[in-house]
Amino acid sequence: MLHYKHIFGGVIPLASGSVINPGAIPPAYRTISDVDVKVYPIFYKQMVVEWSIPAAWGPATFNVYRAPTEYGPWTLLNASHITGNHFKDTSTREYSKFNSEFYVVDTLFLSGKIIRSFPTTWENRRNSFAEIRAQEIQRRELLLLTKFTGVKSLIFRKRTFGTRCPECWDERIEKITKDNCKTCLGTSFEGGYFPAYETLIQYEPTPNNAVLSYQGRIEPNVIPAWTISFPQLNVFDLVIRVPDSKVYRIEAMSTTELQTVVVRQMLNLNELDKESIEFKLVQDLLPTDYQT
Repeated sequence: MLHYKHIFGGVIPLASGSVINPGAIPPAYRTISDVDVKVYPIFYKQMVVEWSIPAAWGPATFNVYRAPTEYGPWTLLNASHITGNHFKDTSTREYSKFNSEFYVVDTLFLSGKIIRSFPTTWENRRNSFAEIRAQEIQRRELLLLTKFTGVKSLIFRKRTFGTRCPECWDERIEKITKDNCKTCLGTSFEGGYFPAYETLIQYEPTPNNAVLSYQGRIEPNVIPAWTISFPQLNVFDLVIRVPDSKVYRIEAMSTTELQTVVVRQMLNLNELDKESIEFKLVQDLLPTDYQT
């Protein structure tokens, strides 16, 4: 089970790869808990850092920093400002349960203001029967996905902050005015979705069935799928199955737990038509490595 530790820390460097002592640069505008940061380990090989900010803050970019202690020295990890809401740290040395590294996320605004998160790490507490076995279940499930059943997939998370849609967002009533807006796809934020990240998912086969109704022949196309408990997925996120380029929307999801410790995410995926707005959007947003 993962526990998140928030501790007030020092200041942060400015240049990629630089390491400095705390106090060498001016502090951020403020350090507050409104920048919600979570850190997910992928079994001592890499760490995924995710964050969110209040929607009212508007457009922003981000920097991610790492340090061996909550007091620094801090190293900037990203080469350019991040526009999404996650960062995969593949250079981590989190190779032991006795060694914890800390992460800080800076929110950068066009005005030059910087708002900083509290230093965050993960603690793998092995003092209970359920937590130890939950970790082992996920280790084996990740091995199953990696070696046998997992299909490479790209996740496009629904935007929860950024620039409000110029086409359909009404500031006065704080609602969207178009259900099928091509600019925000009903998310109220320009672009609709954050940049993609890669994961492994096991999909069930698409059912070959049909329903005869007064509207004619209807072919249901909702399939179950599952993945491990992190990173956390949400309803309305989009999924691309990389081998055949099929696009799905998460319609419903649930988790399986071992005494309240989440070990698996169960998904219901609805395949999208190739003429849908979302299908075209994710094709345009695909990373270069996946474009044909």
